Amino acid sequence: MSETKEKSEEELEEEIDLTLEKLEITLRHKENVKDACERLGKKLIKQGEIDFGIRLISAGYLHDDSKFFGIEWAGLLQKEDKDLLKEAIANHQANNSHHSQFWGGVENMPRIALAELVCDLYSRAIEMGTNLRDFIEEDYGPKHNLTPRCKISKTIKEFVDLLLEEPFKSLK
Repeated sequence: MSETKEKSEEELEEEIDLTLEKLEITLRHKENVKDACERLGKKLIKQGEIDFGIRLISAGYLHDDSKFFGIEWAGLLQKEDKDLLKEAIANHQANNSHHSQFWGGVENMPRIALAELVCDLYSRAIEMGTNLRDFIEEDYGPKHNLTPRCKISKTIKEFVDLLLEEPFKSLK
């Protein structure tokens, strides 16, 4: 028979606070991605890509569900154990089709995965307070050896252009 160590009230409060913080961060990210998938999916439907738009909207509702379980829940939103964090990230990328690692490289990603990826990067940009276009051009593209003229970059740009609102224009 194994002994169960009871948590002190202070330890329990700390665990509850940490759990609520992790939930808030995860749910906010999922909500941002879901909203982006809905917006992009509806624009694609209006362009005649009906089935594709519906698939993207559906993907938005399932996005990152793996973060609630196992090593991802234990490792992704903690900073103390760097090895656990690396293992959680690797698990997440290997098991979620909107990451290039799932496909063995961004060049192998189908168009639907690229669309969800753009929505994921959009959410990340909101969360980090950065510009989506700049992040793709300065970080994501070079990290994945994408040139502005390659097919993948053009597909990503197509989705970004549809997703982002037009900037305000001068009234003059």
